[in-house]
Amino acid sequence: LPIRYVISMRDEYIAQLDPVRRFANQLEDSFYHLNLLEKREATFAIQEPAKIFGYTYEPNCFSRIIQQLTKEDRFVEPAHLQLVCDKLWNEKGRELATIGQKDDQEVLVIREETFQELGETKGILKSFFTDFLSGLDKESMRETLEILEPLITASGTRNIIERDRLINVPFRD
Repeated sequence: LPIRYVISMRDEYIAQLDPVRRFANQLEDSFYHLNLLEKREATFAIQEPAKIFGYTYEPNCFSRIIQQLTKEDRFVEPAHLQLVCDKLWNEKGRELATIGQKDDQEVLVIREETFQELGETKGILKSFFTDFLSGLDKESMRETLEILEPLITASGTRNIIERDRLINVPFRD
């Protein structure tokens, strides 16, 4: 039977696919590497889906999203962009669902105020993490935080830790 798989993984783990490549030699044929987005690509990634689904962003809201997500004055992290836009749409969508649309042809606008109320980019990204943690029971939350803690240095940057060192911690069941 023809079987298709979608594998999504970070760059540093790609080498772990080597054993699979022996059995799936076409693996590289449909390989797609998602790079950081250029500003114009990020603009398209924000505006086009909005247009397709009948909404838009207020110009100030849109420009603040781009400005806050841009690194090195050039790049935008796709995952962060997705989290911010998804949160804004869900927030605005809930609001519109309770009020109801007066005119089917009306273009919905996600306003800058909504972005500010959610704490802008930092607040939205932080809420994603806290929402995830709040969905866990106490024991799972404790274990998750124990595993995540060593991944951030005291200065707040990423720390590279071996997988075994994270999982096989002494006295952890």
